[in-house]
Amino acid sequence: MGDYPISARREKREGSVEFKVRYGADGWPVGCEIVSSSGHDDLDAITCQLVQARARFGPGKNAQGEAVGGTYQNKVNWRLPKR
Repeated sequence: MGDYPISARREKREGSVEFKVRYGADGWPVGCEIVSSSGHDDLDAITCQLVQARARFGPGKNAQGEAVGGTYQNKVNWRLPKR
């Protein structure tokens, strides 16, 4: 529950956020965009904040064997625990 935005938790809001993150040749995120919104700005924003703060990627290699960046796309389902 620590990552769940307080206002969304209080208002019992849930949603699914599809995101795409770009990462550099060092594997660190360099940008994030929302591909499909949850319909709630705070859930969308925290998704990209957390991905950029926590995600690390193994870079690909180009034809010369040099590390290159890329993109990763996935979805986060924000759900409150059932009580």
